[in-house]
Amino acid sequence: MAGLPNATASPVTGAAPSSVVDVDAGASVVGLPAGLDLGGAEYTRAGANLVIADDAGHTVVLRGFFELADPPTLTTADGMTVAGTLATRLAGPQAPGMVAQ
Repeated sequence: MAGLPNATASPVTGAAPSSVVDVDAGASVVGLPAGLDLGGAEYTRAGANLVIADDAGHTVVLRGFFELADPPTLTTADGMTVAGTLATRLAGPQAPGMVAQ
């Protein structure tokens, strides 16, 4: 399992922590910080990265997630899990709005 990221709250605003996790090639599971609500979160693409943001203001960037042929399962320290294939679908298409003609 990939190591848990360092999470830091904003010293200015006190906002919920943001984290960056490097996704290792070949990892089958990626660990995410406790407190992140995977079930109610918004999943978006930012280039090759998956960005997960929940309603509490927690944001996690998974660097290189979309570079992997077989996306890893996401799991938080408090036991929530989301399959990598589901996270990929929730993040939407690679090129939204584009259609073949």
